[in-house]
Amino acid sequence: MFTINGITNWVQGWKKNGWRMSTAKDVINKEDFIELDRLTQGMDIKWMNIPRHSGFVGNEEDDRLPREGAKQSED
Repeated sequence: MFTINGITNWVQGWKKNGWRMSTAKDVINKEDFIELDRLTQGMDIKWMNIPRHSGFVGNEEDDRLPREGAKQSED
């Protein structure tokens, strides 16, 4: 949710504040948000939070693949 809130709700304020949060601290993962903001300019994106193990195929694969890769590196 941090990424979704960051790019949909907070990024404009961060840019106005020199990439600082309301607490005056640097934005966490600032470089990533700068790049994400650049890449999404002019796009109409619907951001969604998909809970883990909810049956959503892409989400299930996203969970399975790293576990499978970790097993292979153990062998």
